[in-house]
Amino acid sequence: MFLDGAPSSLGGVIALFFVFGVIWLMGKIPESKRPLPLPPRRPLEPPYLA
Repeated sequence: MFLDGAPSSLGGVIALFFVFGVIWLMGKIPESKRPLPLPPRRPLEPPYLA
């Protein structure tokens, strides 16, 4: 798109920067503000064993 040489590698670099940016943002957000998919105090056993 921007460069005629290697658009695939450019997309890979953008994807890497996006992934690292998300990881960095998750590190900056406090634990209490983070949207957790599960409750914090859940037993370690899977639900089908409970």
